[in-house]
Amino acid sequence: MLSKKYFLGSILSLFFVNSCYADFVGRVVGVHDGDTITVLTDNKNQYKVRLANIDAPELKQPFGQKSKQVLSDFVYGQPVYIQEQGQDRYGRIIGTVLKGNDNVNRLMVRYGYAWAYKQYLKDNVMINLESYAQQQKIGIWKDANNISPEQWRRMNSQN
Repeated sequence: MLSKKYFLGSILSLFFVNSCYADFVGRVVGVHDGDTITVLTDNKNQYKVRLANIDAPELKQPFGQKSKQVLSDFVYGQPVYIQEQGQDRYGRIIGTVLKGNDNVNRLMVRYGYAWAYKQYLKDNVMINLESYAQQQKIGIWKDANNISPEQWRRMNSQN
């Protein structure tokens, strides 16, 4: 009977370990675009992190390279704290990136280099930050004809 309890406990712990999120600390060793980074932890594990609540321009889209550069300026080579919120369909960690007291996800929207990703939005502050950037005509909002990355991907997947 004792072994059945241990077996059941082991099975349950595997289930809960895999379904829980784990926040972690690391150094940014790669910036792929305006909303995806690679973080290296002290124990040498690398994690690809997709910034939650934002959608940055694709690299070939107007402002795509600038968005990547701005994110790189914020975090490349820097220690960051990742608040994990799950995984996306590509296996990347979805997370909020904190550098010191700065919420990098919010900064990308505030400075106009990412949209609030309304389809997956869990941080309503993003809407106000996006409105501010729009009103100030900064970053992507300098272009009155900009299109969201979601629309851009749809248009370019048909080609």
